[in-house]
Formats: sequence, structure tokens, C-alpha cells
Amino acid sequence: MTILRKGTWFIGRYTGESEIARLKAGAVPPPQGRSYAPDKLVDVLHIKLEVSFDLAGKAVRGTATHTVSPLTDGLDHLVLDCVELTVEGVTDGKGRVLPFDWDGEKLTIAFPKPLGAGHPIEVSVRYHGTPRSGLYFTGPSEAYPETALQVWSQGQDEDSRHWFPCFDYPNEKATSETLVTVPESWTVVGNGALVGVTSDRRRGTKTWHHRMEVPHVSYLLSIACGEFAKIEDSWRGTPVQYFVKPGQEKQARRAFSLTPDMIEHFSETFGYAYPYPKYSQVVVEDFIFGGMENISATTLIDRCLMDERASLDYEPQDLISHELAHQWFGDLVTCKDWSHAWLNEGFATFCEVVYREHWRGGEDAGYHRLQQMQSYFERDRSERRPIVTKAYTLPMELFDQHIYEKGGLVLHMLRHVLGDGPFWASVRAYLHEYAGRNVQTEDLIGVINRVTGKNLEWFFDQWVFGAGFPEFEVSYAWDEKHKTATLTVDQKQKVDERTPVFRTPVTVRFHGRRPVEEGIVVSQAHQLFSFRLEEKPAFASFDPGFHILKKLTFKKPPEMLKTQIVKDPDWFGRVEAAQALCREGSREALDAVGKAL
Repeated sequence: MTILRKGTWFIGRYTGESEIARLKAGAVPPPQGRSYAPDKLVDVLHIKLEVSFDLAGKAVRGTATHTVSPLTDGLDHLVLDCVELTVEGVTDGKGRVLPFDWDGEKLTIAFPKPLGAGHPIEVSVRYHGTPRSGLYFTGPSEAYPETALQVWSQGQDEDSRHWFPCFDYPNEKATSETLVTVPESWTVVGNGALVGVTSDRRRGTKTWHHRMEVPHVSYLLSIACGEFAKIEDSWRGTPVQYFVKPGQEKQARRAFSLTPDMIEHFSETFGYAYPYPKYSQVVVEDFIFGGMENISATTLIDRCLMDERASLDYEPQDLISHELAHQWFGDLVTCKDWSHAWLNEGFATFCEVVYREHWRGGEDAGYHRLQQMQSYFERDRSERRPIVTKAYTLPMELFDQHIYEKGGLVLHMLRHVLGDGPFWASVRAYLHEYAGRNVQTEDLIGVINRVTGKNLEWFFDQWVFGAGFPEFEVSYAWDEKHKTATLTVDQKQKVDERTPVFRTPVTVRFHGRRPVEEGIVVSQAHQLFSFRLEEKPAFASFDPGFHILKKLTFKKPPEMLKTQIVKDPDWFGRVEAAQALCREGSREALDAVGKAL
């Protein structure tokens, strides 16, 4: 999920101005214990949702039919999440009335006799309500007369329960279908294939029927309803659709034109072709995030649409590629527990960089990683925690730069540690093994071990289950007599029960007439590394390409920095040299920076 903050797409939840102020201040409510996934009584096989709206009253009326299969013998009741909805009645698949109890949050349905394991049953709940979350109604007002009349949903994290009864947690997947009745001039964008549209001329309505055959979690079931213009594109014969308000078609083509290329690149890179019957992107009014990766039907904020002048200063491709990548990472393969949400968000954030490599090249992608790193450092200053943790009260407390930016950067480091071939082979195996299923971090670790033979528990222990990052202080010395370069490497981060002394492979490069590259493993708080060279290097690099999530102070002679800022083929090495010269601050150093610029 994505909102705007300070002119950039910030990944996180929007819950109102007070929440934004709280997040900016770094204030996080203390966790009340540890949170775990709820028990499951049944396997939800299918959800059929039939809804209509009272637009003036901002109300929904519907029937939610769940096909469920008991996991054990003797099941005598079913529990669904159901918040602030009035339940009118419950029946089984034969129309028999079932007794129920509702406490304002949970709907408990009693069966007339215990059910046996593996014997499916249909349960239909008729309900109505005026949701305060999950389903949103927009329309013109005195202050904003241009706002279009629309209805759209937003389920993540656990808001689907506010507009239809369901099992509202990510460890349950089901196929789904929606039958949505709207004014006859409206379009409904839903999940999966459009089965058909039926008209009721007497009432002036149409009912749009969508069906999604790939199992998915309840928060990904979505609808977006309103008067939309539709732009059609395609990828390998699969419909690619863009829905916007009439009159915004030109901006839509400008914003979304790269979508088929993104689908192609991700399909080829992931080794798993885009798995759904269509891909829609719908721009709605007053969306509370930047984007939401509803399965096969992404919802987006209208600020991704720009005129020709504004597009010179901003491009929405990171937002678009992020939400598209979720169709694999988050939708096809979904975290089993919110504590492992980085497997959704970290992969999508990483894929922003993957597409930039293809689209704009390595240096542009590297700069995007640098921005992600700086965003994570900003968050770490106010709160340091592991990526995976059960110490939270509300799931959205986890949706910050730890699981997004740091998660993406950890995947980049994993790619660097394994090498491109083994890394992508592992990703492909992960997708094929867990497609349509739920995962936790240990599943990814296991796939990597099976594919590459490498035991990377040490890597995940420090980067995912541990907190923080290394803060390196490196100094350089040259021994002319023995033709030896020595690097002294110290880790200066505060070490505690969460933040360790890190173990990480590092590339060291010495530049001269013939550049020399060496690999070392940093694993202690203080280490010395010596290198026999044919000549004194013009300059040296520690982690060229800045693959490691770190802060680095590299103490080098000024003459070496002046050479590096001009001759280092690595753009980030030039940036580091410029920063070091600026910190040195002499007139000569600043002149060197000025000439390089």
C-alpha cells in the first residue's frame, strides 16, 4: 500500500491525520504481548458475494455465501468476522435457517448437527450496514463539486469484515465471485474474469458478475464501481485494462503505457507467467492509499495521473510496478501471518528496482535503492525492530519501512550473496512450490537451501529476525616496501540482544592500471585485511555498488578521494568520494567536488 508523503510514494497505511502525525513523530504504541494467527475451524473453499447499494445512505445490502469444509470431525459451529453489520438471517445450502449469535465483531453460526471432516457445506449470510471502513462512498459536495459518485473497497489489512462477513485473516484462501448491482450507467471492476452483465430496465440497474478461480485471501476481494472510461491494452492475448473517469483517457495512457512491458519482464524474470485472466488498474476518487494490489484488479489513487508538464517531474512507474509485482508476491503467494508481511511488501519493493534495471539501467536502479536505504534509516532512528516480529497489537503497526524498504534491500543483498543465477532459480522455485498457498519466512529459507545447497540461516537471523544494520568504519593504509594495502574494518553499531555484530561478504576493489577485486568476509567487531598488490592503487572501494545495507565511513587520503570522484566507474563510489571531500571541507577539496560536478 502506498500514500504520498513529502512528494514521494510512501509505503504504509493511512488512518487519518492523527495517525500520520503519530508516525512522523516516530511514536508507536507499546505492543500488548504477542500476536498470533487465529485458529481455523474450516477450509474456506469459495466466497460468493452479492451486493447492492443505497448511494444516498452510503449503505450496503448483500448476501455472503461461503462454501466451507470442516477440518476435523464434530464441527458444530462456524465463526466469521463481522463488524458493525446487521445480520438479517443465516441459511445453509438447502435454504434451512441456521441459528446465529453476533457480538458486534464475531458472527457465530450453529449447525443443527456436528459435521464430518472434509464434507463441504454452504452457509449464506444476509446482511446490511453502513460501513465506516472497508467500503467507501464518494460523491460531490459543496467543497468538492467535481468529485465523482463512486463506491470502492479496501480490504487490507483486516477491513473486509466491515462490509461483508468473512474469515478475515491472511492464512485462509478461497476462490470468489461477486455479483454487484449498480446504476445502469456504471461499470464494476472486479476480480478475475467478467462472467456477464445483466440488465434490469425497470429498476435502471445492471448486475456485474466477476469470478476469480485462483484462491486468494479475503482482503484481496475487491470492487470499484462508478462511471469509468475503459482503455484496452493486452499482454500475450491477456486483457490489460485501465479504468479512469471520462476525460482522463490521455493521462491514463501516459501513466500506464509501460504496464504490458512490466508484465512481460516480471513473467520472464520470475519464471512464472502472469497467472490471472486479466489485469485491471482502476483509478478512484479519494483513495486512502497510493495503490492496493487487489488480485487481478489494482486500485490506484488519482494522483498517479498527470498532465504532460507534470510528467516531466514525476513518473508513477514505481507505484505501478510495485502493485503489479504483488500479483505474484502477496496475491499468488501470500504471507501466512502478518508478522511475515515482508514476504509481500519486501518483494514488491525489491521489484521496483528490478523493473528500473530493465527500464532505465543499473545506475538508475541503484539510485532508487539509495533512496530506499535513506528512507529506512529515517525510520530506524525512531524505531528499531526486526523485520519479522510478533510484538504488535494492530497489524498495520508492522507496515512501515522495516518490511518495505528494508525488506526490499535484504532481498537485494540476498541476490548479491547468492549470485543472479541461484537467486532467481530460488525465486522461481518458491513461486512454483507455493502458488496459491500461504508462506512464512522459513519456507523461503527452505527453498533456497533445496535449490542452492546453501544454508543461509545466519543471513536471515541477522537481517530478518534481528534488527538494525552494520555501521562500518574503514581505514586504508599502504606499505610501499611490501606492496601491501591494509584495510582496518570496525563495526561501530551498538550491539545488543537485537542488533548483532554482522557477518557479511564484502567485495573490495583496488583501482589502478589493472583493477584488483577481492572478496572478504567481515564477521567481527574489529578486523584487519591485507592485500599484496603490484602497485599502489589510485583509490580503493569497499562494497562497490553498495550492495550491503550499511552506513560507511571510509577514511582515505584526500588525493585518493580526488581521483575517485573523477575516475571511479561506480556511480556510488563517486558519490561517496564527493561526500567525503565535502566533510573534509578544505578549499581544495570543495574545488575538486565542483570540478567533478
